This record gives sequence, structure tokens and C-alpha cells, in this order.
Amino acid sequence: MSARALLAALVSSLAAAPVLGAQAAAPPPWPDWPAFVWRVEKPGEPLAEALVAPFGGVNVEGTTEDDWARERGLDFFVGHGPGRDALHIDADRPWYAELWQRYWEEREPAQLLRRPCLSEGATLEELRRHLAASLAARDGDRGLGVSLGDEVGLTPWGAPLDLCESEACREAYGDFLSRSERWAFLRPGADEALDYPDTDVTRLAWLEGDARHVGAWLARREFHRAQVEGVLAQLAAQLRSVAPGTRVGLFGQSGRTPFGDVGVEAVLEFLDFLEVYRVLDARELLYTLRTPEQLSLLTLQRDEQAPWAATWLAWEHWLRGGDGVVIWADRVLDEHEEYRASLAGAVAHIRELRRELPGWRPAPEGVAVIHDPDSLALGWLRDALNDGPTWMRRYASYQNEHGTRELALRALLRLLEDAGFLPGALPLERVGAMTVERFPVLVANHLLLPGPEGRAGLRAYLEAGGRLVVVGGFDRFDRRGRRREPGGLASLGEAASGARSFEVDGARYLAERWAGGAPGSYARRKREELAELCAPARRGPSWSVELTGNSPPWLRAARPAPEDGAWLCAALPNAYARGERAELRVLEARLALPEGWDVEWIHPPGAGEGPVAELPPGEALVFRLLEP
Repeated sequence: MSARALLAALVSSLAAAPVLGAQAAAPPPWPDWPAFVWRVEKPGEPLAEALVAPFGGVNVEGTTEDDWARERGLDFFVGHGPGRDALHIDADRPWYAELWQRYWEEREPAQLLRRPCLSEGATLEELRRHLAASLAARDGDRGLGVSLGDEVGLTPWGAPLDLCESEACREAYGDFLSRSERWAFLRPGADEALDYPDTDVTRLAWLEGDARHVGAWLARREFHRAQVEGVLAQLAAQLRSVAPGTRVGLFGQSGRTPFGDVGVEAVLEFLDFLEVYRVLDARELLYTLRTPEQLSLLTLQRDEQAPWAATWLAWEHWLRGGDGVVIWADRVLDEHEEYRASLAGAVAHIRELRRELPGWRPAPEGVAVIHDPDSLALGWLRDALNDGPTWMRRYASYQNEHGTRELALRALLRLLEDAGFLPGALPLERVGAMTVERFPVLVANHLLLPGPEGRAGLRAYLEAGGRLVVVGGFDRFDRRGRRREPGGLASLGEAASGARSFEVDGARYLAERWAGGAPGSYARRKREELAELCAPARRGPSWSVELTGNSPPWLRAARPAPEDGAWLCAALPNAYARGERAELRVLEARLALPEGWDVEWIHPPGAGEGPVAELPPGEALVFRLLEP
């Protein structure tokens, strides 16, 4: 298959992939909160009995038979159905390590060749072949579903390297431009060369005030992401065709980076289950956009410095509407009895709650942050301008911690949660007049490049009565990387009267939030200020959790119980950072309820009557609020 034909197939697959629920056969019933133990110590051998009893689930890889798992009736999924090597590049692979070092020293774009190249037909054919073998293994038993991969992407963990410079990729990029109206201005004339710039060239030119390559650099970001997503869509379509009724999933996703990771909003179009890491707005996108049938999983790991971390993560996942966990790993569970026991207790309690509260599945509503890949990529490039040659070390993990836009986003999500909201994330292209019904408040965080379509959607949203909270720069650039005049809120015209500005020192808030509940503190002031701006997003009765002394912030969720007018509620100390989870202990929590309302405790067991309950470390309060 030629590169041109391959790209056409990949692009069309995103639109043509079967929609969720279109398969002829129904998938097997989903268990009450499955817990899959990942095997690393003895991946080819049966799971120890001590791990079977409390958890009951395991991973099965690719073409391995693992008859024992089926004979025991364990819950399982098939991991890496198409194989691992083409979709997941480890940074320590010899060819990649050598490529990185050579490019660091020589800066020759021609060196940047991905192995294997995702634009070459042979790569897709090998993935198809391996997937077919995985589907045929175990007498065709695929358990609860098949995963297309784990931490898939163009580069390892979204590393900032411009793969790929192959002729196939250049040709595929040209075809991408020919089909994209957004980037039509980049199509070369008859006697012009295709602008296919790497980050080094683009950054150095823009640093000197020359933005001529910025548009093409942004288009390359979109092309490489669509390239990875298109391969996944093709494999999902093959899986549904060969094995109707089999769930299709993906593990270990961090959301978009500028360098070829997948977009949560894109892959949800053809997946049944997805695991995202707790990074930036990836999880908020999943919970905002998923359908009732789509499932969310989370991997739990032991933290030596935070004994209750895994317990807290399990409860937080349930509170947000999660559907099961993967536990890392058999060896760690065998070696650390307290880790095994605490997780076994959390899983047992949550399974009981799933049976007692079958309708518990909160979804973000009221307020959402706007997700925009163009602004994300341009923000990365602006942050990297003054890095010098070391821009290659601006990995996604570093950017998430220190990037201008990313630091503000982390602080905003915690601020919104600490103020009592369960925020979502909404792609800019989906914003319009109807958005107001679910999200009367939207937060624009460093929305540098909304483009004409984004501005039109925001104007429609504001004219329909929505409120826009603006943090950082707004509409500063066009898709060519040029400064917009006029920029800022003026570009929204009269609709801008529905916008409000909000300023926050993200690093300071994140540093002070856990112990910053005292009146007059910076964290308390910012929390109250943002809560007032987001007042139109409030839903349901007002309640909070208090502790004696300086109370930490709480993560809260609630949903109405239509049968009797009560509200099902859950609350968890919002120990988002690792050090905060290390401080979890037995807490005596007191509910502050609306006047005349009463509480009926569901968890912890034995909480008794009245608004006070003793909460074990890492666990959640679960209760019903009863109207007067």
C-alpha cells in the first residue's frame, strides 16, 4: 500500500469506524468493579490463590493462551492485541537512544526516522496480522475486551522529537494538507517546496521574530496525532469486524502533547473502555465526553511514602464514576501484605456500594475548562523559545509541572474541585449555544489561538447566556503564528460582556491549598473568588465537610435520587498531591447540611446517626441527603 493510499485509509477510518453499540453481538456483562492484577513476576503462570480471592481478575497478553484463567472463571482482558513494538516505543531502545543523541549533537532533521514508520503500509499490515492472531488465540475467547495498546504514541511518553522524516510521512503530510481546510493556506504552489519544519528551525526563527514556519509546525502536530489515531481507528474497525461484540479499549493514555500522543476526544469515537492517567485534563475529557456504555479504568500502584495512596486512588476513581481498576502488580502484592490488604478492603467496599447504589455514576456538569490542542501546542512552543538547545529536554512530564498553561490548568482544576464543583473539560470545537444547558460556566485557560471557528462557538455560547471565565492570554495569535489585532476579548465583540477575568498564582495555590483553608489565606480567598464567578454552575443542595482545626479541601460529588427526592453524595479529602496522601489518617468528619435536611449514612459502616462520622484513612464518606 502506498503512503498516499494509507493516509487516505487512515483519515477515512476516523469517520467510518463503527460507532459504539453498532456491533451485532452484545459484549459480555461487565462485573461489579473488576480488579485486574497485572502479572510481571511470572506472566506465563497462574495467578497466586492469595490474589485470586480478593481481586478475581488478571491481564492476558496478546496471543498467550492462559487456559488456567478461563478455567478458573477469572475476569480478564487481552492486552496489546496488535502487539507492542510499533505503537509503544521505549526510550531505551538502542535505535531511539542513538537517534536522540545524534540529533542532540548534530541537529540534522533527516536523522529523525521512526522505526517502524506509521505511514508505511507494511507497518499497518504487521499490526493487522498480530491483532488477528490475538483474536484467534484462546479458542477465540477475548474475555471482557481487547486493548489496542498501552502508552501508545509517536514518541516515548510524548517526548519532543519530530518523528518522522521518512519520505512516506512527507507524502502523507502533503495528502493531509490537501484534505484539511484548516490548513489550506499551507498547500504549496506548483513550484514551491512543502514546508515540513522541525521544532529547532521553527523555534529559532520565531525567536528572531520570524513566524513563517509556525503554521506548518502546528499543522505537523495535528498530522502526527491524526496519524496515530488513524492507525488505532483502523485496528478498532478490524477488531469489530472479526470479533463482533468484543469490547475495544486502550490503556495508559495521558492525553495530547504536541508530539503525537492521542487525543482522548478522538479515540473515544471508537473505543468501549479507556484508561487515562491523572494528567492535566485527560480524565475530565473522558468523564465529560463518554457515553453511558463507555468504561473508565485506572491503574493503582504502591507508594512507599504514602501508605494509603492506592486506597485513596481507588476511592477517588469510584467517586468520579470509574468502572474498575488494574493493580500493579503481582510481585508487589506478594511482597507487601499491607498494600494487598488495604486494596482488598477498598475493592470489597466499593463492590458493595456498586450493588447498593447501581445508578452511582457522576458526570461533570456546571463548569468545564476548554480544551484546545492548537493553544496547547503554541503554548509549548512559546515556553520553549528561550530554552536554547535544551528544548529537547522539555518532556511532557516537565511541561505538565512547569509549563505556563499546564501549571495554570492544574491549579484551576484543583481550585474548582476545592470550591465544591466536579469540573469537566470540553473541546473548543464542541462549544456552542447548546453548551449552556450542561455547562453554564466555561473556563478559557491561556486560549491563545481559538481561530475563527472557536470564536464563533464562544460567541454563540455567550449570546445564549453562558459565562466565560478567562485566565491568561486570550486570542493572541492566528494559525500563522502572527499576533492578532485586535486580540483578546475584543475579538468576541458585544458577546464579551458575558466574560470575566480571573488571576491566580498556580504554583502558590497548589503549594498552599492543602493547609490553606483558614479565613483570609491566599488559598481560601482564591477559592471563594472563583466560586463566586462560577455561581451559575451550582446544582443541588449546598453541603460541605468540616474537620476540627484547619480542614483540608474535599472532593465532592452528588446526584439526585428521583425515586424519593434524596441526593446521593460522596466526599473524599482532596489529597491530589503525593505528599498530601501521605498525611491521610483516621478523620472525624462533620457534615454541614442545609437547614432542615438530614443525613443517612451509607459508608463507612456503623457511622450511626447525626452529621458526624469517623472516616478510615483514604476512604470516602458516602451518604444520602434527605429533604425536610
